[in-house]
Amino acid sequence: MTATTLRTIYKQLVPSAIRDAVRPLKDPLGLYVSHVIRQKSNCEVMSGPFKGMKYNKMDNTHPLWLLGTYEMEIHPAINLLQSFEFDQIINVGAAEGYYAVGMCLLYPKASIYAFEAQTDTLHPTISKLASENLVVGRIEIIGVCRPSDLNKLLEKETKKSLLIMDVEGAEVELLNKSKVRGLDRTAVLVELHDMFVPDCSKIIYDRFKTTHKIEKYTTRPRTLNDFPFKTFTIPSWLTKQAVLNFMYEPRFSKEVTHQDWFLMLPLLR
Repeated sequence: MTATTLRTIYKQLVPSAIRDAVRPLKDPLGLYVSHVIRQKSNCEVMSGPFKGMKYNKMDNTHPLWLLGTYEMEIHPAINLLQSFEFDQIINVGAAEGYYAVGMCLLYPKASIYAFEAQTDTLHPTISKLASENLVVGRIEIIGVCRPSDLNKLLEKETKKSLLIMDVEGAEVELLNKSKVRGLDRTAVLVELHDMFVPDCSKIIYDRFKTTHKIEKYTTRPRTLNDFPFKTFTIPSWLTKQAVLNFMYEPRFSKEVTHQDWFLMLPLLR
């Protein structure tokens, strides 16, 4: 009997309330550190450009959001972007709304568009996070993003636009100047997915190298110096690595150990 079959039987026989109750027992160390982080952070992002963003009413908040170490490699890029003004910020692949809401807080005058394909599961989460941070009326939440959607948003030459994208390889289709007008004058922060689309980074770089200044950012190991509070003493029974793991996305522990991003700023603004 396979592990998948056993999980299926377990879900069929054991009520969800009981499964939820016993789930923390699988990782008591993780439960302890998560509790400490939630308490010390007061359920607010503790560091990085979105410091102060609230997660008090959110379910299943990953500690790395509260620590502010989520994709901290591109914190310098976001900080650099704050030296520019934007009329609209388009977040394609908005997921749970971390960037859509975060940028809404950084740019109180900008219009925010959050594209997320998982409408049933993630749109309510984005709305809840926006409500928690009192920006619910400023974010337009939309489903799948197509080139025609970007064309519509980028067609006005007078608008200064920022495009933040994480779409698991679909960036090759969307960041295509032959399909999307206005990309030449749009600032872009894109997560690259060569693991899904071969030569993805090269394709994007070649398309934008003559119109944009391109800066690459790459994953780096976390250290205890990245931990945003210094009053936390690691108990003797808790390993240093267990603490460090809370500053990584779960995917970096198994599937992906390397990730690149491009920040592309138009040469003519």
